[in-house]
Amino acid sequence: MPPTGVGSETIYRETKKLIGDSKTDLKEFGNDAFIAIGGLHIFKDGYYILISSGNINKDETLKNAGKKALENLDKVK
Repeated sequence: MPPTGVGSETIYRETKKLIGDSKTDLKEFGNDAFIAIGGLHIFKDGYYILISSGNINKDETLKNAGKKALENLDKVK
């Protein structure tokens, strides 16, 4: 993101606000996370991660993918 542009945390927070009550908050992922339209939204240490899934067991698939994404994020930081 350019220094003068909108940052990842602002995008995450505004997305969360726009989604409103149609989300499920999750405590075990990053600094803040929820599942809603679009998939699993995670904010951790300045990074906004969005994971989508069309699987029947969508919530479980998203959580597994989120755990893996956070493991990989920790490896590259």
